[in-house]
Amino acid sequence: MSEPHKTHIKTFLFWFPLVSISICFGLLLSSPLGEFLHDLRGVAPSASDDGFVESNLSLLFLGGLSIGVSQWLVINTQLKNMRNWIVATLIGFSIGGFIFYILVILLSTILSNFDIGYYPVGQWVQVVAVMVVGMFTGAFQWLSLKGQFAGSMKWSLTTGLSFSIGAMLGVLFSREQSTFPIFFSLGFGFISGIFVEPLIIRPEIERFNQQKAS
Repeated sequence: MSEPHKTHIKTFLFWFPLVSISICFGLLLSSPLGEFLHDLRGVAPSASDDGFVESNLSLLFLGGLSIGVSQWLVINTQLKNMRNWIVATLIGFSIGGFIFYILVILLSTILSNFDIGYYPVGQWVQVVAVMVVGMFTGAFQWLSLKGQFAGSMKWSLTTGLSFSIGAMLGVLFSREQSTFPIFFSLGFGFISGIFVEPLIIRPEIERFNQQKAS
């Protein structure tokens, strides 16, 4: 087995469990954090104030942080110019999440106008729409590494696809909402783990070696 293939396998075996477990815990902890923040605000619960804002802000923060930190831990073993990876992941995940919520609101409005049941149609549209979150996350990660958006499409699409596949697994196999993060994390960790070495790590190492030799 060639050295690149060995490195690819080692990276995947480190990435898949670490990233999957980290994201799963991040998503699961976002709900209690949102409830805590809502209670901390000291507002009596009502139909118009059910903690939706705190819950989603917690999801965006912990989701982006868990993805960024876990991925950084793996990539940093081979690349050392990764100082902005975590911050970039938080920014991209938050922007993508904000756009995702807008798409979901528009979708629910359209479905209600046509008198179409939101579930299960809405679930599958969300599976597609969540790709936006992944694409923005991947694009900002590439920007933190390369300093430019040019060339980010492969990693951006890979991250978006891994989000959608993770969400699809969650919809197919989660019988309860509490188990959705488990299947989502496994799907995301598996797909992104396959491509991170050839798309991110290997090109950066080759570029560094070329600069060093010139």
